Amino acid sequence: MELKSYILNFTKNLKEIGQNNLDNYQRNIKTLKIEISDFTNRKTNNAATYNERENKIYLRDLFIDDSFYHELLHVASTKVDEDNIYSGISLNDYNVGLNEGFTQLLTEEYFSINKEDTLTYPYETLVAKIIYLIMGKDMLNSYLQADINGFLNNLSNYLSKEDIQLLINNLDFIHRNLYQEEKEVKEKMHNITLILSKASKSVIELSDFIDILDYTININGNEYDFLANIEEVKNEYRKNNSR
Repeated sequence: MELKSYILNFTKNLKEIGQNNLDNYQRNIKTLKIEISDFTNRKTNNAATYNERENKIYLRDLFIDDSFYHELLHVASTKVDEDNIYSGISLNDYNVGLNEGFTQLLTEEYFSINKEDTLTYPYETLVAKIIYLIMGKDMLNSYLQADINGFLNNLSNYLSKEDIQLLINNLDFIHRNLYQEEKEVKEKMHNITLILSKASKSVIELSDFIDILDYTININGNEYDFLANIEEVKNEYRKNNSR
């Protein structure tokens, strides 16, 4: 499939899910540049990446499918001013972990060719899935409008400002350090699980909450079990969802 066909398919699907939140996409797509790159002299060795200030996708041609759609979602959810980059539900380097996870979640749900467990931001995507189940369309609308303030305001219906800050800081740390700092990463994953148990407020039943988090990944020989302390998680859920 040629790049033009991918873009047409993306645009068609985006109109169905985004409805009236297409201003950022319609503006950015007009001047979007795409370059096939071997990433030799770039900071990351990704399958693809989007440079917001250049409004340019760098694409490794062997991995075009889901990676290209992922980057197009960044195109659809980004606005830039002189000082700041608003990308989805992130601002500059803040809340990048959750933004990448949600971008990948949308990629897999609406654009993915292979419906398999993700190898792209697996933990960030899992956290985004739970928050999306809790917040619903409010999260999607804020994402496409690049409205981080709207997202944070809506999330405050489910979590205190302190817990929101802890959630974002912990997930950003994990996003930057998933392949190192094993002990601290595991501790922060557990803290995030406890915070998410507060956020559910019976929107997600305990059994479903446990099913979603019953997930283990192995990275560089280190096993990360998101329910390593399952009884503590259950007790925290019950405490925060008792009526």
